[in-house]
Amino acid sequence: MARTKKDRVMPHLLRAQMALRRERDAHVAGLLEQAITHRAATVASGQPRASGPQPDKRVVKAIEYIHANLGDRRMTLSAIASAANVSQFHLVRIFGDAMGLPPRAYVRHQRLQLGRELLAHRPGMTVAAVAFACGFASQAHFSVWFKKDFGTSPAVFRKAVQQRR
Repeated sequence: MARTKKDRVMPHLLRAQMALRRERDAHVAGLLEQAITHRAATVASGQPRASGPQPDKRVVKAIEYIHANLGDRRMTLSAIASAANVSQFHLVRIFGDAMGLPPRAYVRHQRLQLGRELLAHRPGMTVAAVAFACGFASQAHFSVWFKKDFGTSPAVFRKAVQQRR
């Protein structure tokens, strides 16, 4: 069975995003977010990449399952592996090779991106409602990861977005 080649772009994009969060450059961060979203969509859709082989169809199935069940806090590695028709261990290996990060980190990243969008565009939703809608078990868990990834709390982020409007 052939191993897929590791996506060498996604890890760099994610590292750049983490560095930009400290700089708080909204325009560049927005452009980088578009690049990450485009890269993930390209890998998920199976479109040919600029170089290298097509992504493993099992990884594509896993990504499709993740996006279809993003709000389900009971989504497990076992369920993702089952959707991709591979063992959990094999999923972690092929997913990491293709995407440059493990499935759990990818799920958390996608949930946080969804949370950020909901906070920005749904001012009527409480932070707790956003956390649960994104699949987090609690508001506290969501807030800790949000602050770790974006450098600010969800409430402060929401206020900043509202002030810009």
